[in-house]
Amino acid sequence: MAAIHKNFKSFYRQISIVYGAIIIGYLLFMSLAYISGKQQVVVPEQSGSTLLYTGLIIGFLLFFANGFIKKIFKPLVQQKKDMREKLNLYFTFFIINMALIEGFGFFNIIWFMGHHDISYMILAGYALLLMLFLKPHPDKIADFLQLSQDEKAYINQPDKPFE
Repeated sequence: MAAIHKNFKSFYRQISIVYGAIIIGYLLFMSLAYISGKQQVVVPEQSGSTLLYTGLIIGFLLFFANGFIKKIFKPLVQQKKDMREKLNLYFTFFIINMALIEGFGFFNIIWFMGHHDISYMILAGYALLLMLFLKPHPDKIADFLQLSQDEKAYINQPDKPFE
């Protein structure tokens, strides 16, 4: 991804728009899937479904995947000297995290559409909850990038152009 942002404000606006579009699209798809299959929703009497257990395990692994991905990206961030390059790495990290969770959620929504088992819609809701925790915030970005005091000036003064 090319560094098209001139200051932190434009970067933060860009990542917020991407985040908002992902959340809105996911919510719309989840709502439409539920409404279209609402008449046929089945509450499982037995929880013997192997796929459901697999979904639960994958959901919990996704919760911990964020830390694993951070460990991969931290050394890459420390190698970068330019603020734009660091922000581009954060954007990549953010997109990878969102894609993993969104893929898990879409799988559950599609499975719900085929089987009308409410358990899968609950797992899709869990994915939505995980995505909500990934909301970008300047403090989260600064913490992830381990910014120096000079670099934090860009976040504290969002209109200040990059040098």
